[in-house]
Amino acid sequence: VPRPDINVLPSFDYRNPVGLTKDPNKKVMKIVHLADLHIDYDYKAGTNAECDNEVLCCQEKSGYPDKAKNISGAGFSPTTRTFGSQEANPIPKDLQTDWVYEVAYESWQQWIPPDQKETFLSSGHYAVEINPKFRVLVVNTNVCYGFNMWQLYDPQDPGGQLEWLQKQLALTDSQNKTAHIVGHVPPGHEDCFKTWSREFYKIVAKYRNVIRGQFYGHTHYDEFRVLHDPLIKSEAINVMWVGPSLTPYRIHNPGYRIYHVDISHDSTYGDVIDHETWIYDLEQANTEAEKIFGIPPRRRPSTSNKNIVPASGPDHFSVPWFRLYQATEIYGIKNLLPKNLKLFVIKMAKDRKTFDAFYKYYFKATDPNHQSRDPCDTICRKRILCGMVQAYYDDDDGQVECNAIQKDVDGVILPMRVLEHRKRFIWL
Repeated sequence: VPRPDINVLPSFDYRNPVGLTKDPNKKVMKIVHLADLHIDYDYKAGTNAECDNEVLCCQEKSGYPDKAKNISGAGFSPTTRTFGSQEANPIPKDLQTDWVYEVAYESWQQWIPPDQKETFLSSGHYAVEINPKFRVLVVNTNVCYGFNMWQLYDPQDPGGQLEWLQKQLALTDSQNKTAHIVGHVPPGHEDCFKTWSREFYKIVAKYRNVIRGQFYGHTHYDEFRVLHDPLIKSEAINVMWVGPSLTPYRIHNPGYRIYHVDISHDSTYGDVIDHETWIYDLEQANTEAEKIFGIPPRRRPSTSNKNIVPASGPDHFSVPWFRLYQATEIYGIKNLLPKNLKLFVIKMAKDRKTFDAFYKYYFKATDPNHQSRDPCDTICRKRILCGMVQAYYDDDDGQVECNAIQKDVDGVILPMRVLEHRKRFIWL
């Protein structure tokens, strides 16, 4: 397989990631979040993008199309360091799939500290000391994934990961450090078992002042979830960031996020204060035409020929990635701390235009013709907003936050079963 060209991504100096925001007294570190790559090693540029198997086209066996619009384009393959939901599920010790962790370790060992090797090979989670002030705790959320049937065999903290996480956070706290948590399936999502999600939430609530950010993928959407105090339901205490997918499956543009993280003060080291989402316009790439999403020209790269940049040879072209939006600008808030994001969610509940703007970016500016065919009505809006304030799926106590948001929408509180009945699994 030829080495893919990864130069389509903006270049970052990982050795010196510190910069300055508009506030000259605030130091900011930028973090790139790449989620849901879904790499196909049989992919071949120029093959048919439409075939009988709508999931796995663009391969040699797909053939070559007669129409130019059905031709696949060039791609890239960056690296990720946490298990997704497509690997073999963790299983009991008497039925091992150690080879999964062993193969991953061989590829990732340059990023995994030597003292974390044993932990990684046992269950796929590990801790990294980024600097004297800051740590990253990587969790393997396959242990809570709904398709992991071995949860029924070992339902009590598989792999001891929750116990490990609590000990790591206690250690971080005792050393006066802060931490980020990184995983794939967002704890609390419907694909993550309720019991595991509930216990994870309790740990986050306890160490809210240590955890300055959480980062996940899996849903393929551009979204976030605000967690609240277990007792004071109106108090926002933490944020789960769910990054957009690089895979377009099924209807999305590929996308990724760049987080702006405050590193000015030890106690808040790692706070996410802003982020920007970058996307690749598949419609433009396929048709070599003007964008149809109404993205303001100032947000597009300054290139000639409608953003089509010649590559190697007359039959090749490339479309640049571009910044779709910056969160603080679109959300109209000073920063992305929990209390401000909670206010933004309330604003979306009260103002339909604000929600519609968010919903557009939620789908990474997918073809608006799709959204016009399948619009997000009031029930859809309530379901999405409730999902942004509940600690975990089927959280009975979380009805407090959900009911408050529903009241802000139209004064009517609907049972969760009504909201869930209208769910649309677009990405599945």
